[in-house]
Amino acid sequence: MSNPNISAVINAADKAAIEANINGIKALLLFLANLTPQQRKKLRKKGTKRTGYVMDVFNAVITNPSAIPTSFDVAEYVKDKNLFDDLAYVKNLLLSLVEAIDDTQMLVGSELMKQSDTAYSHLKTEAKSNLALTSTVEAIGQAFRRRARTTPATPTVPGGGTPPSPPPAPPV
Repeated sequence: MSNPNISAVINAADKAAIEANINGIKALLLFLANLTPQQRKKLRKKGTKRTGYVMDVFNAVITNPSAIPTSFDVAEYVKDKNLFDDLAYVKNLLLSLVEAIDDTQMLVGSELMKQSDTAYSHLKTEAKSNLALTSTVEAIGQAFRRRARTTPATPTVPGGGTPPSPPPAPPV
């Protein structure tokens, strides 16, 4: 896969415009909540697996309103269902943006690694004749030296059983 060379700049004015647009979205969604981990844990969650349940109940309520007591606020139920759907729409728009940002950042990070490898190679060569650079290059080398791979631990067999047989050798 050939990756494009990303060569772009986000200037201060663009950053300010992005921030203003994000703040504008937040201003439109003033009701958004931020839950603590403890609050999240206590909630009954509507995960993907429960979407069918919610839809079936919702459709049954809409088509059979007389089966629901007047103490149940059907209008609020409909409003909450619509809000959930609208938030999913907005979330999907934002997730595609975040995914594009993540992918672009990954490409730029890869470019940075390749450029840093090339620059480090040049620095090492120059350090051979420039004592002032030698300690910097050595420090970089120490910080990022690859550690030797260790041999994986031998698996233990619980309960005194027999260890599993090794996989068969591949055919020759």
